Amino acid sequence: MIKKINPLYIFIFITCFSIAQLHIKRVGIYSIQEFLEFKAALPFQARFLSYSIIRVLADLQNLQYDSQSVKNIFIFQEFFSLFVATILLLKIYNFGKNSSQINWIIPIIFYWQLILMYLVSISHPYWFPYDITQIFFITLYWFGLRYNWSFKYLILIFIIGVFNRETMIVAAVFHWAFKEKKWFSKMLILSIIWLLIKATLAWIFRNHPGESVSLLHYEPYDQYLCDGAPPCEVPRYYRNLFLFINGGVFHVMVVFGFLWLVFISRWQLIPKPLQRMMLSFILFFAGMFFVGNIDEIRIFGEYIPIVTLSVASIIFHQSSVLNGS
Repeated sequence: MIKKINPLYIFIFITCFSIAQLHIKRVGIYSIQEFLEFKAALPFQARFLSYSIIRVLADLQNLQYDSQSVKNIFIFQEFFSLFVATILLLKIYNFGKNSSQINWIIPIIFYWQLILMYLVSISHPYWFPYDITQIFFITLYWFGLRYNWSFKYLILIFIIGVFNRETMIVAAVFHWAFKEKKWFSKMLILSIIWLLIKATLAWIFRNHPGESVSLLHYEPYDQYLCDGAPPCEVPRYYRNLFLFINGGVFHVMVVFGFLWLVFISRWQLIPKPLQRMMLSFILFFAGMFFVGNIDEIRIFGEYIPIVTLSVASIIFHQSSVLNGS
């Protein structure tokens, strides 16, 4: 007798596949072909894990880099990342228990943020091959920590994640958040590994033929930033500050699908480890204020899993479920 498929998994499958399909249709500053031919600008090109895997698969099958077949592999990669990340989030939250109600709420919270930040946001509506996969690596690291994996396995996940995107450094905070034994030593080890990988990538791409994105931001449209003589380049922090005080703050508020309003207003219901994880977002945001475009909210995707379980904790008043201390 054929066992009936859980409707939840059908929902997860269809939603993850739909998001992956729609995401790749967003604006690509650099085409898939440019990434696979190592012609994209730095630092985007140096985040090479996701597209390098697909380049190997394309070469093995003699596929043209600009073909629909290669695009389909990218879609599958993002689908797989989202599907597995969803299952891992359910296992993290349902540690030692099971609730069908929670099992439905968590994917909905998760996908709501993804849709708002990666599909709907009109400010910098860009597609990059490493954004969705990085959410998977962050969630996998958290899962491994939650289920007491050996630190050497967590280091391996961390290294792979850094090669995908340098923001994997966020995972180091998890050890402090859960107040693990020797948490400071583990954070220090991960930080040193992160610096070594960054130095290695800088050396590998030292003769990269493509351009490099400056920490200055090109603003061709605003006379205030350009001192009355556009176009010009201005520091990103100045550009972001100007954006903040001139109405662009709304684009930033869309981050996490406005759910930050929920966990700020009900902060006391969030488990202490998740509170500490979210406090680290202050430093992350401050860093992005100087090196990124803060209205390009996809750059905050690493915190989507944390926000997801924070909001779920508030909804179900499970302030003790995820406590590690």
